[in-house]
Amino acid sequence: MVRALGVVLALAVGACAYPMDKTVLHAGTCAPAAAQGLAKADWQRAETVEVALTEDGFEPVLLRLKKQHPYVFRFHNRDDRTRIVKATDFFTRNAVASASLAGATVERPCLSGLNIAKGGSAEVRVLTLEEGRYGFSGEPFWYIPLTRTADGVVLTVE
Repeated sequence: MVRALGVVLALAVGACAYPMDKTVLHAGTCAPAAAQGLAKADWQRAETVEVALTEDGFEPVLLRLKKQHPYVFRFHNRDDRTRIVKATDFFTRNAVASASLAGATVERPCLSGLNIAKGGSAEVRVLTLEEGRYGFSGEPFWYIPLTRTADGVVLTVE
């Protein structure tokens, strides 16, 4: 019982310390084939994907991507508060070349998502490696979903 109370307290304190007013990256795991894929990527062929974050979620809500193709995701927060882009499966199973936000660029980050401050933007360069159906969610990273939310983006890599 004491241990369970300690875990709940740690989660509560962590949630309070969460930087909700900043634009930040969240660490994740890199795809095993990321280095090999990124070495061969032709960024001159990259397609730009504009994604708006709003009070109602993401726009667009459906994206079709090609396997082994480079993409530049540009996230724009159009809301009056910090918005979250949680995409753990997508970023873990595909190759992230770089992430640019708040005036800085991180090369080859292993990430699970990011926060974008109100009015802010971020750019993430991704080479798709694995076919599948992925999603971007707007739920906090510490959130344990009890129901499915509808504010995300569905990405299909074919």
